Order: sequence, then C-alpha cells, then structure tokens
Amino acid sequence: MDAIVLSGGASYGAYEVGVLKSLSEKTGFNPEIITGTSVGGYNAAILATESIKRLEEIWLKVIPESPLGGNGVLRVRGNPFPYLNPLQPSRLVSSFIGDSIFLTQTGIKRGEAFLTSRGSAASRFSELVDVSAFISCEPLKLTIRKTVSLSGIRQSRKQLRIMATDWEAGTARRFCNEDMTDVDGENIILASTAIPGIFPPVTFQDRTYVDGGVVMNTPLKPAIQAGADTIHVISLDPVIRRVSSTEFDNTLEATLRLLQIAIGSAVREDIATAEWINAGLDALERARSGKELGVTGLRDVIRAADVIDRSAAKGVMLKKITVHHYQPSTSLGSPLSLLDFSRKNIENLIGRGYEDATRHICASSGCIFGTVTTREPPAVSAVA
Repeated sequence: MDAIVLSGGASYGAYEVGVLKSLSEKTGFNPEIITGTSVGGYNAAILATESIKRLEEIWLKVIPESPLGGNGVLRVRGNPFPYLNPLQPSRLVSSFIGDSIFLTQTGIKRGEAFLTSRGSAASRFSELVDVSAFISCEPLKLTIRKTVSLSGIRQSRKQLRIMATDWEAGTARRFCNEDMTDVDGENIILASTAIPGIFPPVTFQDRTYVDGGVVMNTPLKPAIQAGADTIHVISLDPVIRRVSSTEFDNTLEATLRLLQIAIGSAVREDIATAEWINAGLDALERARSGKELGVTGLRDVIRAADVIDRSAAKGVMLKKITVHHYQPSTSLGSPLSLLDFSRKNIENLIGRGYEDATRHICASSGCIFGTVTTREPPAVSAVA
C-alpha cells in the first residue's frame, strides 16, 4: 500500500502541497495511508477525503484570509493595524473589546501567580512572559470547520494517522479515522498543531496535548505499522549540510538550526529502521529457503525482530519497504517566516515543493527500496 508522511512546520506545510502536486501530476499518486504531524496533520485530514487539487485551493484561497482578521490560522491580539480599517467598524470594535478583556484576564492571572509564587524573583518574572496570550487560534478553528469533513474521515477507506504530544506524559499519541468524532475531531487537529509557547495547549478526554512535532515530527513508523510498503516522506527541513552555519547568527536562528539537526537525525533513524526491516525480512526469507544466514544475517534478524513481532501482534504482516524522501534543497526561510501565511509566501512554498519533487533523485536523497540487493529500483523516473 502507498503512504504519504507529512511533517510539521507551520506555514511550510505549503511546501508539502507542491511536492504532492508534482507526484500527482507525474505518477497519479493517490495514497491509501496518510500520516501527519502539526500542519502535516491538517494536510493529512484534508487528504483523507479530498484531492490534492482541493488541498492546494484551500492553501491558496482559505488559509491566507480570515473573517476575523489576520489569516486562516492565527490572529495577533492587540495588533493595532486592523483597527485602522474603517470598512467593518462593528467587527473591529468587537475584536478590540474581546482582546482587551482576554489580555486583562490573562494579566491578572499572571499577576496573581507572581505574587503567590515562592520562587526566586528571576523565576517569578520569567513566568510573567506568555507569548501565546497574544495569539488567537480562532481563525484556525474556523478553517478546520470549513475545510475538514470529520464524518467523511470516519467513513474514508484511506487510513489516517494524526500525531499529537501528551503534554503531561511527554509521549506521542496517535489518532486514527475512528477518533475523528464530531466532539473530538477538531480538538485533535488543533492539538497536533499547537506549537508550545505560541498556541495554547488543547485539553480533551481529560488529557492535555500540544504539537505532535515535539516527539514525532515526521510520523514514518505509524505508516509502517499501518501496513505501508511504499512510503513517500516529506520533510520540511533542508539538508542541514547545505545550510551554512553562518546563516544562524542570532538566538532564533540558532534555535531553528538546533531543531533542524534534531528532526533530521530522527528522520534518518526512522529510515534506517525501515532499512533494517528490509534486511531482517530478507534474512528470514533466506532462512526459510534453507540458506545459511551467517553472522550478518543473524544480526539483521535480531535487529528487526522486535518491530516484526509487534506488528504481527497487531495483525499487520510487514513487507519489504520502499521509502522515498523529499526535502527542501535549501532553507525555506527565517524562523519568523514559519508564521507567514500570506498568499505570496504560500505560492512561493508550493512552487519550491513542486520544483524540488520534480527534480528528485533517489540516489542523493537517501531513499531506500524493498530489496537489499540494490539501492535503485529497475527504473527511476524524475519523480521517484
């Protein structure tokens, strides 16, 4: 079964649309398994019921705009510029009053915590800082309601896996088609996209969740566990060696590089796991045919045994796995551009994803194939 794995990365999710568009045009790509984290989780929820063309329309026409101001993802509370627009005075007055009340209530709560805390002065002052108080995710809630069919997802034949992070346990939580109920579905997508410190955590089912990217930014393993044998992974971080460290000469950019290194390492580890599974299955096939395994063969079986056994216990028989990996050829932007949902930026990101996918070469992209005897398939197209 074909699968698509969609990473988190805020506005960079538009890059995924470009890659998907290229795959669809060149190969008629239509995945049966869709996994996603954060913005990738939102894209995955759309793809569970809609076409790639419809996903592109949503990114170009719905996400850049919002009836609440800002864009279809977020609005900055207390931003004075929308209030200078005289076209909708009643809505602007309502927003101004609502923002004032919310920020006042938040300030009171923070002030009470400051006065009652027994920590040091520096610690108490640090607790006063809460950037998320200035970010409203109401536009994202409206966008989800407008674009995602929860009933359609529950009835879809495509297997959906959306990842969120249990904020209390620090573990990944996987949500499937049947979890996307009218009560919890919206919260699941909001939780998966709730970047800590920017968006507020989401509480439902007596648990608190945040962005799935905290522990699993590129959910490759859930696709394998769902029975996929050909997986297309889209990462939103560039090949780190192609980005000069001199580009990261301030705190925000240094933090972004740190995240890129960590995420890139996790993706490589997951792809290596898929390669181990291939080697283990190949060794088992040799053993069944009466061939000697040798030290290398035994190592391959032992290394893959746990994954094979756990999958078998769930009724999923693993197959040899092909993984195609797509990622930006260069950095997609600065840390602040992660929250740039303007149509101009979205069009640029879709174009870059399309171009990179069209030029994709397996040999230099770390792709692996469902055979241990060759690193390339019999015939590799421009879009592998």
